Amino acid sequence: MSTLIDISPALRVGMGVFPGDAPFEVSQTFSIGPDCPVNVASISMSTHCGAHVDAPLHYDARGASIDRLDLGDFIGPARVIDARGTDALCGYDEIASALDGAPPRLLFKLMDRGDALDWPTGFRALAPEMVERLALRGTRLIGVDVPSVDPETSKACRRTWSAGNTIFALSKISCSPTSRPAITN
Repeated sequence: MSTLIDISPALRVGMGVFPGDAPFEVSQTFSIGPDCPVNVASISMSTHCGAHVDAPLHYDARGASIDRLDLGDFIGPARVIDARGTDALCGYDEIASALDGAPPRLLFKLMDRGDALDWPTGFRALAPEMVERLALRGTRLIGVDVPSVDPETSKACRRTWSAGNTIFALSKISCSPTSRPAITN
């Protein structure tokens, strides 16, 4: 039996977003009443609200848009690695022992969960050499429970490494043991 586990945290009005980015909002379009038989709502948000993947178009003007990506890179066996620590960057040597037999999708728990309504500052990120080494070993997806695989103040957004290997970065995921099974097969 295989289980698909939903690692996306719930979207909530008032949730923390990148400073200056569009917030998550819900508004009522229609309400049940004498002239209307249904409730209908609309939502608006930034593409970086909640758990999200950065399509290559996000950091490369000629990159693929999200609808051009193969879902196979995002669905399948994954390993959750507890990579919490006190240094600003998580290095390869810190997680190397957890990689034996690991699938090409790795999910990193980098912080203790804070309040979802706050935007985390000073969060731990992945060292560039770590991501480089993961790309060389065939990793296709890196998920992190923080806003970015890159340091908070980084102005670089590197997603293609040695030999043209691309790793997709999934940010703001839930690495909680209480993540909800979405589908059981």
